[in-house]
Amino acid sequence: MTEKEIIAAISDLARENNWPVYLVGGYLRDRILRRACHDLDFVIEGDAILFAGKVAKLLSLKPPVFYSRFGTAMLQSGKITLEFATCRKESYLVHSRKPKIVASELKDDLKRRDFTINALALSLKDGKMIDLFAGREDIKAKILRTPVDPDKTFFDDPLRMLRAVRFASRLNFVIHPQTEAAIIRNRERLKIVSRERIADEFLRTMDTPQPAAGIVLLDHLQLLPLVLPEIENLKNVVAADDRNCKDVFRHTLIVLDRVSRRTNDLPTRFAALFHDVGKPSTQKFIPGEGWTFHDHPIKGARIWLEVARRFNVGSPAREKIYKLIELHLRPHYLAGAGVNEEGASNRAINHLVNDCGQDLKSLFILTAADLTSKNEGKVRKGLADIADLENKIREWKKEQRTAVFRLVIDGNEIMKLLEIKASPLVGKVKSELERLVLDGKIPNRKRDLKKYLRDEKAQLISLA
Repeated sequence: MTEKEIIAAISDLARENNWPVYLVGGYLRDRILRRACHDLDFVIEGDAILFAGKVAKLLSLKPPVFYSRFGTAMLQSGKITLEFATCRKESYLVHSRKPKIVASELKDDLKRRDFTINALALSLKDGKMIDLFAGREDIKAKILRTPVDPDKTFFDDPLRMLRAVRFASRLNFVIHPQTEAAIIRNRERLKIVSRERIADEFLRTMDTPQPAAGIVLLDHLQLLPLVLPEIENLKNVVAADDRNCKDVFRHTLIVLDRVSRRTNDLPTRFAALFHDVGKPSTQKFIPGEGWTFHDHPIKGARIWLEVARRFNVGSPAREKIYKLIELHLRPHYLAGAGVNEEGASNRAINHLVNDCGQDLKSLFILTAADLTSKNEGKVRKGLADIADLENKIREWKKEQRTAVFRLVIDGNEIMKLLEIKASPLVGKVKSELERLVLDGKIPNRKRDLKKYLRDEKAQLISLA
């Protein structure tokens, strides 16, 4: 079923049973923005768990998963998630973002929402839109604003400050000045939020179309030192001339933005954000040479491991990011100065390919993005050198495959299937088959090769 079909079925159920049921939040927001949304949130002035059970039977779904502490239930219909909650109001203790919950009516439930754009409700009984806080106007104006006093909103749940950054980054919205000021005033409250929740929210920001804009906003709201002190520390790198380091914080944002335009892969984006994180601790002034950052990729990779533990990043992603940070300068060295006129040696290419493994494409995305000199000619040459290195690696890989390659059928089988005698044509056909297999156009399996020989018999004989 589609989202619309599910909503229509639940609306019928609500009307038949005279239940005060409301569709709320993100789906309504995204519908106005004409964005896809597969999460349907419903609130009920009554027993949400009982109603969810009725919906599960109506839609022939598995029984709901219950969260009794919050009075909520969840259903899954394909890729669509349905969540049901009893209307409630919340109160918070000073040192906790875990609320005391009391069942209430719709107005109280909407007041506790993070932003006006998420405080819309659609009554499924009569189809009327309920917009107590001008959320539709804020959506059209692309403004993030809290439905009640922003100081209360962020004091009660400080994680909402990071949600503001994520929504602004994902939706390309601006934060209302009063809301922005309240975030800055309440920023220290973020310290009561668990590292896991902070990490989860930041991961979502990195998964937006413009994660670099999210970092800029974290910095502007003075949240960056609380979330990513390692990135904040990039501002402490001594500004040097273009030959050395430039503005490393700004450079990092440019690299992250460029990488994000080319890939949605989160590990590659994280590697872009952390690729120079080792510079603050490795900067050193050497007379006659200027500021240097020797071994900053190795130091940066180690710093990343500390962040990964704090953010509880799983092994595959953690190791990929570590590898990309550690290797991010090597393609520059192989493609640029210090390499002979013929370019990188096969031995050097072999080491790079073996060390990088399946992450070579990501490494080259990062390497190309890392060229941010103000000298446009230097950048053009650097990008051309990197492209040449990529081409050389492709040729090297092809040579390696050819060296160990063996076609599964021989000349006798070719002669038999094409009904030809021993002649130079047999060698030509075999070479054509090898080319097709190495280019990935035909599997190196007898049944596939025989079928190709039968199907293309006339064309292959014409090679004579």
